[in-house]
Amino acid sequence: MKKIFIRVIGQILSISIFVGVFMFSLFITYGYRYDFDEKEVVQTSVIDVCTIPKEADLYLDEEFYSDKSCQKIYGLDLGAHELSIQKEGYYTWNKSLYLNSEQVSLYPFVFLIPFPEFYPKVVLDENVGNILISPNQSLYATYDEVLDVVKIYSASRIAPYIIEAPAYIQDLMWVDNSRLIADTTEGRYLVNVQKGEWNLVNDIILHTPTSSNKLIVDGNEIWIDYGETKKFITRYSENIVSAQYFYNEYNLLITTNEDVRICDTDGENCHVVTKKDSGTPIANPPRSKKIVFVKDGVLTQITLAKPTI
Repeated sequence: MKKIFIRVIGQILSISIFVGVFMFSLFITYGYRYDFDEKEVVQTSVIDVCTIPKEADLYLDEEFYSDKSCQKIYGLDLGAHELSIQKEGYYTWNKSLYLNSEQVSLYPFVFLIPFPEFYPKVVLDENVGNILISPNQSLYATYDEVLDVVKIYSASRIAPYIIEAPAYIQDLMWVDNSRLIADTTEGRYLVNVQKGEWNLVNDIILHTPTSSNKLIVDGNEIWIDYGETKKFITRYSENIVSAQYFYNEYNLLITTNEDVRICDTDGENCHVVTKKDSGTPIANPPRSKKIVFVKDGVLTQITLAKPTI
C-alpha cells in the first residue's frame, strides 16, 4: 500500500512539474516574464535571426549570445537593443533595434559579405568597351570590332560563344534571353545566339519583360514600390545608377557610377565589393553569388564565395 501511495505521489509530482514547465514555456513564448526587481509580470519581445554562412557569432547588446546558425531569442526587454553578427573573413553585420510587443524582429537571411581578397575571380575578356546584359542577366554580349564578331558569355562557362557578323554592327539590343537585334550597314538582323543564325527583318516587336523587382531609383535615393504606396529605403551622397536584389530578397546590389556595393534591405551594412568603369552595367546571374562587371576594360566575374582561411 505504501509503495502504491509513493508511486501515485511521484506521478502527481511528475505531472505537476511537466504542466509547470509547459505553462512557463507558454508564458515566455507569448511574450511575458516575471521581473523579480519590480515584482510584476512584464511584456517582452522576440528576435528571430538566421545567418549565411552558418555558425557565425551572434552578439546581443555587446554580449556573446550564440554561434548557432538560427536563433530565436525570447524574453527581451522592450526598447533599444544592439544586434551584431561576426565571423572571421567577413564584414561584421550590425543592427540597432527598437523592440516592441506588437511584432517579432525577423532577420531570416543575414548574408555576411566576405572580404574582397577572398573573391574567386575569372577574367572573361579584355579590351571591352561595354556589355549588353540579357533580361534575366544570364548572358552578356560584346561586339569585337576588330574581329567583327559578337561574343556571348555565360556565368556557367568561361569560353564565349563566337558569332560572326555578316556586316559591320552599328547597334545591338537584346530581344529576350536568347535573341539579339543587330543594326548593321546591311540592315536589321534578328540573331539567334544559341544557333548563331542571322535573319534580316524589317521590324520586330519588343516584349518588355515583367519584373518582380519593385526597387525604384530616384537620384540618390532607393524606394520600394508597393503599388499604391512607396517605402523609403536609403539615401546616398552620390547618385545611384541601379539597384536590384542580390542572391535573395534580403540584400541589395547597388551601383553608383564607379563602384558596386551590397547592402541589407534596410540600406544598411553596405560594403563596396568592387570598382567598375563608369557607364557600364553590372550583372548578377539568377540564384548566384556572382557579379559580372567591366573594370579598366576587362570583363570580370567575381563570386562572393566562402573564405578559405
